[in-house]
Amino acid sequence: MAIDLQSRKTSSKPDAYLQRKFAELCARIKRVDLFAHVLALSLAVVGYALGMAIFDWFAGNATTTAVQATRTIAFFAFVGLFGFLLVQTVRCGMRRVNPYFVAHQLEQTLPDSKNSLINWLDMHDAALPSAFQTNLSSVAAEELQECDVEQAVTKRKNWILLGAHAVPALGLLVLLILGPSALLSSMLRAFLPFYTPPQVTRTQIALVQP
Repeated sequence: MAIDLQSRKTSSKPDAYLQRKFAELCARIKRVDLFAHVLALSLAVVGYALGMAIFDWFAGNATTTAVQATRTIAFFAFVGLFGFLLVQTVRCGMRRVNPYFVAHQLEQTLPDSKNSLINWLDMHDAALPSAFQTNLSSVAAEELQECDVEQAVTKRKNWILLGAHAVPALGLLVLLILGPSALLSSMLRAFLPFYTPPQVTRTQIALVQP
């Protein structure tokens, strides 16, 4: 019995290492996914803002039925999309990352992986002989050290979403330079459709013959 306890103490070090690394990677993947959802929310807002600003730039102060209907439909479409993305963001923040997903992602970075990490997840809590448990944990710990964590926790989607913000941000900046009052009025109409801001007349240049 004393020999068995000593053997289990020896195996506790790789077990503790694996549990700590899996906890860290699960938390890291959750942060990356949550940031991606926040970026999607932000992109929906700035994209809608740019779309409505361009629409108002051409529509001007027109209050025809078609213009009002277009603004209303666009607003409710935006609210629906924003609500959907918000729910997905909240779910992502509350969702627990599956360690098996982490193990699969890690093993994909090794061309000759033998599924040691998944095997450890399957059997590390099982009532196994001490020698077998020690070997299982040691092999899994060695494989984890060889895995490329940066490749497993990919941030490519986040960079794509972040880069996609450049187009609407640049468009809004150009419209802000061309007419800050008109852009403000457009944003009020876009996000507060039942509010009627004062009409803004854009500066026009007329050539007068001498």
